[in-house]
This record gives sequence, structure tokens and C-alpha cells, in this order.
Amino acid sequence: MRRSGPQRFLRHNRVTATSFVLVATVAVMVVYTKLHYPWSKTLCGSEGRLVWEEKPRERLQDIAFSCGSDALGVLFFDSFTPERVSGSQFALVDLTTGAAEPTRLDPLEDCWSLRMSNDGTLMVGTDDFTFQCLRLPEGRCVATLRHTPALKASTCALSPSGENLVVSYDQTLPDGTTAGSVIEIWDTAKWEKLEGFTVGAGLDTGRMVISRDSRWLAWTTHSPSIGLYEIGSGRKPRTLLGHTAITTAVAFSPDGTRLMSGDIGSEVIVWDMSSTKRLLSLSPVRAGDANFPSQAMSIGVSPDSRIVAVARNSSHLSAYQFLLTRGNVRLLQNEISFYDIRSGVHLASVAVPNWVDDMLFSSSGDAFVASVNNCVLMWPFSSEKLLEEAE
Repeated sequence: MRRSGPQRFLRHNRVTATSFVLVATVAVMVVYTKLHYPWSKTLCGSEGRLVWEEKPRERLQDIAFSCGSDALGVLFFDSFTPERVSGSQFALVDLTTGAAEPTRLDPLEDCWSLRMSNDGTLMVGTDDFTFQCLRLPEGRCVATLRHTPALKASTCALSPSGENLVVSYDQTLPDGTTAGSVIEIWDTAKWEKLEGFTVGAGLDTGRMVISRDSRWLAWTTHSPSIGLYEIGSGRKPRTLLGHTAITTAVAFSPDGTRLMSGDIGSEVIVWDMSSTKRLLSLSPVRAGDANFPSQAMSIGVSPDSRIVAVARNSSHLSAYQFLLTRGNVRLLQNEISFYDIRSGVHLASVAVPNWVDDMLFSSSGDAFVASVNNCVLMWPFSSEKLLEEAE
């Protein structure tokens, strides 16, 4: 019997039909998500606004504040393709007007990390094997730090004053695993290495931060612990234990009395720096996330050391998860939560449309900025108002 046209189409094009169903399902998921999650909720009574967004072929990499002027430094690639990223550019963005002054970073063709001094005159960028130190605003390279070919540049931290630079290199084995990290502390006035030490596998560095008084260095590890070192003491690094999952975020309070650390299990611990003992935990506000865990990927502290902000990013949403939860993608919302640093009381939360890479408070404390996937969002901020609204 001769098959009809539609029958032949379905018989010979089942793959096409299946693809159509999958595309339609994804489209429904995207529309549903956008209907339920606006770009931002209010914070301190104001809506967030867009201050920087990627253009075609650009890719946002990192952000940092020039604390002296509250200008935002944005690092991005201006020549991005699926095969290659290149052409690192740096822009200082005026948060009031949104005007940006781009500077091409010729020594850093593939820069993926950004650190800035408080006065905005020194910037440190990282590629695969080197740390390039540049003077702003012209972008002139003043120093290049490189180790042996066996050590790959990992991460760095710049003291708020810009006087000390800490760099970390991963000891990579032939099979690609990491055997530990080499940490070096440099004087940026003379570009001399002041001291260095090695940490073993499992304690190798992730994110690093330096306290405002340049006394302490802290870093996340590839284990449920935080590394801590007293700069200039010559003592062995300490390990803070208390997390139950790999640590992902760390931050000092500006007054130096607290250290906050977060992990992929979404827990954030507040540590007392005078005793290095655990004070309290900042738990996620929403319940019911057991099947779709979120990760505490970034932590920020307000300049007055009263508010701590925690960015928690949810797992990626699959079609299976969508059907399993009957479309309840609220379980997978990315959010930034704000807490009273002394009591641990939750004060407010802001829903964001995508993965939060980093977030910062301005030095004056009147602005809060978040790097959200391909753009930078800003909210007016006031610690006093946030605490009053929560009462």
C-alpha cells in the first residue's frame, strides 16, 4: 500500500520531529523562566540598573573597584569566538553616567583575572602562565611575574593599598592533576619577592583575599577548608576546618574582625579573626533545594562591616529536571542574599537572571554591583536603610 505524504515524512524524519519537540520544550522553559524572573528585584527600595553589557564578540571576564573614585574596572575580551578568545580590554566605567573609557591591554592577550589597587593606579591581570602588572590609565606594563614552565599561574590578590601583591602558581602533574600551589608575596614598589611558601594537594589555592590592614591572607581550597596565613610572620599557614564541601568563596570584613567563607554546599561560615573560631553560619533562605543544590560562589562585605552579601548560583536546569518539578523552576533561582554580619539574620534577597560571577560594594557604601554572566548590574545601597527595613 502506498504511504501518504505525511506518513512518509514522519517515517523518514523522526529525528527532525524529535528535535522540534526538544526545541519547543526549551523555548517553553525559557519563556516560563523569563515570566517568573525579572532582571532584578528591589534593594533598599530601588531597582537595579544595567551599567555595562557585552557587545557582539565580547566576553565579560572580571570586575574590580577603583576605591579612590568609586569607578568600576571591567575586564573583557573584545574578540571572542568558540574557538579562541583574545584581545583583552579594560574599561573604567563611571557608575553615575555609565560612560566607559576602554584601554587595550597589549601585554595581556588572554587575560582572565583582574585586581586593582585602591587608588586605581595599579592593575594586575593573569593569563595562563604570567601575572602582568600595569599602571593605569595608560595600561603600561611595569612588571611581569613568571615561574617555571611546570607551574601555571593560578590566582592573585592585591592589598588594598597596592603595596603587596600575592601570586599563586599551581604545580601541575603530567596527568593534569594539581599537586599543590606555590604562593609568593611581592613588594610592588621595588618588585622584590618578600617571601614564599608551598601548600600541598587539597590545600591548593582557589580564590585569595588580603585583609585591609595587609596582615592576613586567606584562600579557598579544593577541600572543605580555608587556608590562612599571617603575612610576614614566617609561620606555617593555618587551615580552618568546618565546611562539609569544597570551598568556593572567601572575604574579610573591612574592619578585620571577621572572615567569611562559602562552599559548594551553599553554607557560609563567619569566623572570628581574633581567635580564628567559628561564630555562626549563614544558611540559604529558601528551603526545598535538596535535589537542586546551589553554590555560594561570591561573598562581599559592606565598607562599614555591617552587611555581608552572598551570591548563590543554582545548578543548571535540564529538561528532565523541568519535567520532574513540573515546571517549578523557582527551585533553581540564582539570588544574592544580604545578612546582618553580627547576628546572621537575613535582611533581603535579590533575584538575578543568570549566574553571578562576582559582586562588590563601592568604597563609599552607596552602591552594590554584581557581574551577572554577560552584564554588570548596579543597585543603590544603604546599610542603614537595609537594617531599618528588616526591623
